[in-house]
Amino acid sequence: MQRYKIQMVWDVFRPKDVPVPWYSLVWKGLSPPRDKFIVWMIVKNYIVTCDKVARWGGRGPLSCVFCSCALETRAHLFGECVVYKELYAGLLAKEFPRTPSDDWDVELQWAVSHLRGK
Repeated sequence: MQRYKIQMVWDVFRPKDVPVPWYSLVWKGLSPPRDKFIVWMIVKNYIVTCDKVARWGGRGPLSCVFCSCALETRAHLFGECVVYKELYAGLLAKEFPRTPSDDWDVELQWAVSHLRGK
């Protein structure tokens, strides 16, 4: 009788054909698994934001919980939000002196090329 392992099942169902450019950013490095999972959710746009809750029929404020200036979306939270920019300036500017972009895709591309495995 053949013994099955969960790895065998995973290999059958996991798509392996298209590598994603952000793989190393998310899964490499010494970050705890919890942090890697959160970054993966952000990159895949699986995080729950006010715009998604509204689409699901939820009620409540749609504006950003940090700045109340715009609709809360992933693009806003990690690009357009003034609080994000202030946090970036305070926490990361010494290590990575640059002006963050308002465009989520530009920010992700920059992170992929500069933060791989950190």
